[in-house]
Amino acid sequence: MESHSEPAEARRRRSIGLSLSVFAVTVILVAGCSSTPAASPTMAAPSAQPSAEASAQASAVPDATPTPEASAAGAANVVCPDGTPTRGNGKKQFAWAIGLSELPIIQSMQKRITQQAALCGWEALYDTGSGANIQSMIPSVEAWVTAGVPSITVAPFEPAAWESLAKRAVDKGLIWISYNQSTDTRYGTFGFGPCDAAKKVAENVIPYINANDPNAEIFISTNVANPSVACKWDGLKADIEAATSATVLPFQDANTETDGLTIMTAVLQAHPNVSIGIGTNDDVARGIARAFLAAGKDPAKTYVAGFDGSEENIKQIQTGGGFIKFSAAIDLIDLADLMVTKSMELALSDATTPPADPPSFDVPVYSIVNGSPEIDKLLADFALLK
Repeated sequence: MESHSEPAEARRRRSIGLSLSVFAVTVILVAGCSSTPAASPTMAAPSAQPSAEASAQASAVPDATPTPEASAAGAANVVCPDGTPTRGNGKKQFAWAIGLSELPIIQSMQKRITQQAALCGWEALYDTGSGANIQSMIPSVEAWVTAGVPSITVAPFEPAAWESLAKRAVDKGLIWISYNQSTDTRYGTFGFGPCDAAKKVAENVIPYINANDPNAEIFISTNVANPSVACKWDGLKADIEAATSATVLPFQDANTETDGLTIMTAVLQAHPNVSIGIGTNDDVARGIARAFLAAGKDPAKTYVAGFDGSEENIKQIQTGGGFIKFSAAIDLIDLADLMVTKSMELALSDATTPPADPPSFDVPVYSIVNGSPEIDKLLADFALLK
C-alpha cells in the first residue's frame, strides 16, 4: 500500500475514496494471501448464461437488514450516503469475492464490512471460495450479476479469465471493482501495495542481515496462485541478493500457519542453518516461528517476518524477544471502511461507463517492529473487529 499523510480517521469519514491495493487487498490481505494450491489454477471462461447453481444463489440474495451484531458496533465510521441505487436490482447491496474465505484475516474484514454496511442500511455479500481457487468463486459472482447486485468487487486471480464476466456486469449497468489486481474492465481497484510491502520487508531485513548474519540462509514462501503479489518473493529475493551475501533457498508455497510449520520443518531438516524465514503472510510467519522453536533455534539469532499485520503477530512484535521481528501491516479497519464507502458511492452514482483511467483506492502499509508508534492503533482497531 502506498503511504498517505492524511490521518486514518479523516480517510474514514470522507465519502470519497483515496487514490489503493486486495489487495490485496494486499490483502489481502489480502489479500495477496491464500491457501496453498499446487500450481496456479486455471479458470474456465465464465459462461454467457448463469449456471443452475448461480441462478439458485441469485434467487436467494436477501434484502439488507441490519443484524444485532452490526447494531452493537455503534455508530458507522463511514459516511452513510442518502438514496437507493437505481442500477441493477435497486437494492442497497454490494458484494466482494476474494476466494479466501478460510483465512481469519479475511473473516475479520468481512465482519467489519458487514457491520458498517448494515449501520448504513446496506447489505454486504461474500463468496465462499477458498484457496484462491477461481472455480470456487465463479458461482457466487455469476449469481450476483444475474441478481443485479449494484456493486461487485472481485479479486481477479488471472485477470484475463475474468474479463468476460466483468464486461457482462458492466453491460448490465452494474459497478465492477477489482481488488489487488485488475481486470481491464473496471471502475477502480482496491489495493494495498504488495510491492511497497515487499520493499518495507527488504528495508528491515537487509540491515539485519548485514549487521547480524552476513552469510545467512533464508527461506521465503510463495503463493503462486496470486502472481500479482510475486514481488513478495521474486522482488524481495532480488533485493536481498543485491545487497547482501546471504543465500535465498528455493521457493515453496505456504499460505497458512500449518503450511508454514510443515514446510519450514522440512526446510530445516534439509538446511539446518537457516536463520531467516519470511512468510507470504503473517499466518505463514507464525508457522515458520513454530518450526524454529521446535528445532531449538535461539530467537535472538533468528528472524521471522510476514505480511498483512495480523493481531497475533503484532502482539508478539510488541512484546519483543521472540522469533517474529517484523510485519508489513495494513490497517484492516481502514481497508474495510474504504471498501464500504466506495462500494456504496459507486453503486449510487450515475456512472454508466468505466473511466478510461480507472482510479486506485489505496491504503498505506506500515513497517511494524518492536516500538513502532502504529502498534497501539492497529491493536485498538482489531478490538473493533471482535
